[in-house]
Amino acid sequence: MGVFNSNDIRGIFNKEWNSDTAYKIGLVLGSVIDAEKIAVGRDSRITSNEVFNSLSEGIIDSGRDVYDIGLCDTPAVYFAVSHYKYDGGVMITASHNPPEYNGMKIVREDSKPVGFKNGIEELEKLTSAEVPSGFYSDVKGKIYKKNIEDDYLEFYRKYSEDLGKMNLVIDCSSGTAGIFGKKIISNVSSDYHFINSEPDGNFPSHGPNPMLEKNLEQLKENVISRAADIGLCFDGDADRVVFIDEKGQSVSPDMIIGILGEYFLRNRSETIFYDLRCSNGIAEYISECGGKAVMCPVGHTGIKKLMRETGGAFGGELAGHYYFRDYFYSDSAWMTALLVLNVLKNSGKTLSEIVSGMQRYFFSGEINFRVEKRETLFSELKEKYPDGWITDIDGLRIDYPEWWFVVRQSTNEPLVRLVVEARKKALLKKMIKELSSCIKGEVNAD
Repeated sequence: MGVFNSNDIRGIFNKEWNSDTAYKIGLVLGSVIDAEKIAVGRDSRITSNEVFNSLSEGIIDSGRDVYDIGLCDTPAVYFAVSHYKYDGGVMITASHNPPEYNGMKIVREDSKPVGFKNGIEELEKLTSAEVPSGFYSDVKGKIYKKNIEDDYLEFYRKYSEDLGKMNLVIDCSSGTAGIFGKKIISNVSSDYHFINSEPDGNFPSHGPNPMLEKNLEQLKENVISRAADIGLCFDGDADRVVFIDEKGQSVSPDMIIGILGEYFLRNRSETIFYDLRCSNGIAEYISECGGKAVMCPVGHTGIKKLMRETGGAFGGELAGHYYFRDYFYSDSAWMTALLVLNVLKNSGKTLSEIVSGMQRYFFSGEINFRVEKRETLFSELKEKYPDGWITDIDGLRIDYPEWWFVVRQSTNEPLVRLVVEARKKALLKKMIKELSSCIKGEVNAD
């Protein structure tokens, strides 16, 4: 698997890509996304400054300007591009991947995402060999420092008013959630506690992936010991957040889609997108709240495109990404956190009580497998389960009256991912075992 993926550029730095790649990307980027003014932010990884320097050198050699917004979270780049009307933006990050990785998330004007088919594929072609001299400019661009803090905090202020006093624990995972986090949360409550708030690209306390239960243990312990109302764990670049309820239990991220649906459906019907891995209970709950729930593929480029085309209020993924019409059709973990707190405050219920109304089935979550030969997997599964309802908008989903499953290939890791849901626990266990055998026999499951 290369570093030029469906939704971003990502790989082990100085092994799968390097500063020379970053320079070439910068040199051709303005032409590919039709941008003269490009906002660039970066996460706390050890190599992010090196990537920034090389990328920026390429951008200014092409005659374009860099607006350096410094160390920040990924949502801050989307905010900067849309708020200041830049022509495009780059966030230097490898999101939840281990420290040796780095990468880039790229957007056009209005924070429109750049995926493989609308830019990343062209970047890959142009940077795979010596870059043609036609991309150089006789007049170099410039690098401008841009402080976005005041405007960025002001944007969130309207979502953080009148939330009352809540007992919160926030885990920044040593990523960039700590850059603006305390100032955002200080408008919400005076009773909060941050852990791992100092950015550190070595991620010393735990990894930057909140989808792994082992990375949530420290937060769970703090929620219990402090008798907190809720815990929040951000990923490395703070575009994802996972929630811990007042009992110290992690909440499946698709349940948060239902909670956010309750927020947006208070006053009118809205279209809400959920990816095909999410529990059927989410679509049912949204419909009961008066909304229209629409299944969609996994990945930010596809969901954002659908939302822009339909004007949908928001969309969510099982991976903990949530996208908002009111946030430039982009994802923001801070927006997610504030809106969930709003629902909690207005409902008068605990987080576990709200979630229990949506947990109607037995759900596996994602199970990952390392499979060498994946080419024939989907066709073999179709042959084995020929009488189910097939959805192939992303990987393969097959539904039966009492259960369903999804099998997909990861877009940024060499993995096959399985999700199963059933009406009965015994059936769930049976189908997980059966499907695991189909995928790889006695597999190496992560």
